[in-house]
Amino acid sequence: MPRAVWIRTVLSIVAATVGVASWVSGVDRLLPLIVLAGTGLSSAWSRVGWQGVEQRRRMGG
Repeated sequence: MPRAVWIRTVLSIVAATVGVASWVSGVDRLLPLIVLAGTGLSSAWSRVGWQGVEQRRRMGG
């Protein structure tokens, strides 16, 4: 099986699982996952932002 087909199959299974889970249990159980993903992204962004600030400070800007 080609790799692209395999990846597409896995992604479709995951999407279907998430869809069924959200439909069965409601969004209440998925909200913590969404919040966790959001906080992870925001912390990564803040880390990148702080690195930029530190570089500017070192260069005397």
